[in-house]
Amino acid sequence: QRARRAVPAPARNRPVRRAGAGMAAVCSRRALVRLVSGGVTRRQGVGVVHQPTCFVTRLNINNPFAFAKPFRSASSNGPPPPARLFCVVGSGPAGMYTVDRLLKHYGPNGVRVDLLDKSPVPFGLVRAGVAPDHQSTKLVQNRFDEILRDARVSFLGNVRLGSDVFLDELTPRYHATVLCYGADGDTKLQIPGEDTLAGVFSARRFVGWVNGDPEIVRDTTFTKEVHKSLTNYSDRNTCVIFGLGNVAVDCARILLRSVEELSATDIARSALETLKQSNVRKVLLIGRRGMAQAAFSPKELRELLQLPDVKVTVFDDALQAEDEEDLVTSRPRRRAVEAIRKAVDVGTDGDNKNLKELQIKFLRSPVALHGSPRGG
Repeated sequence: QRARRAVPAPARNRPVRRAGAGMAAVCSRRALVRLVSGGVTRRQGVGVVHQPTCFVTRLNINNPFAFAKPFRSASSNGPPPPARLFCVVGSGPAGMYTVDRLLKHYGPNGVRVDLLDKSPVPFGLVRAGVAPDHQSTKLVQNRFDEILRDARVSFLGNVRLGSDVFLDELTPRYHATVLCYGADGDTKLQIPGEDTLAGVFSARRFVGWVNGDPEIVRDTTFTKEVHKSLTNYSDRNTCVIFGLGNVAVDCARILLRSVEELSATDIARSALETLKQSNVRKVLLIGRRGMAQAAFSPKELRELLQLPDVKVTVFDDALQAEDEEDLVTSRPRRRAVEAIRKAVDVGTDGDNKNLKELQIKFLRSPVALHGSPRGG
């Protein structure tokens, strides 16, 4: 009895509404309120599960999956506790692998998992953050699909932690709640014009737009601004990308790759239609570090540099003595430098009417952005 009193009475007796086994559910705000308050509505087609939070569990810090036996009264001779209930917040790779580990650890009858995500569709950055022409990277979704089809797993989409549901509403209803969400914003350059000028976007939002991320495409103001920036100015054919990482390389490749090649990928149809009308013919990659310190990986870089009908020009590529030392200790960076030099030496046929250009500029940092204000 003492162990039972350790959990608030309302939490012990309150049922939890769940999506049907193996089903994906998109929750409205009203449905979510019922989920955390215990209300039942047949119209939503969901059942009632009495959760076993009357059994207080202890968590092994060294092995979070190894739960000790529940605290129970010495005189209790009741049935064994029901399957453990877990809530995983975030359905990206971290969340999906967490669910997979829980299912394997507790077996076919020992666990039920509710998977929550702010997006109406699962898989996080695997779906919305990987470039559409990198289908091999997205193949992991096949494994994630198998996890969601498991009868022990329920996916609840369109649920945002901190506004639709709160942590103190989840923890009393589950043996454990695992937070598997990542960064939800953009890293700012902290320079004038960054937030006020038209045609200035973060790479996160641009890649989400290309992939048809519901969180991005529902922002019609943003999608219209992207379309206008890429198509409405025939005398402005240059796009500038700050950064020398793989995401910057992805953005440059999408802008420079032919629409015929992109149409064979799973790129969002609206993004493809905009890129078909795009006036962009030149892309500048600008980074504050030198060629020996650039963060892009050799494979992604070679893919960009080997695009057909794209001329490559590199500025400030001279290597200092300390750069040579960095290259000696890092084989990937040596291969990246070799790929850049090879692309510059090969060149491109300048007579091609569809010629595009990639310029890579090292050792430069932006101090301010100038242009037309948003809405102008």
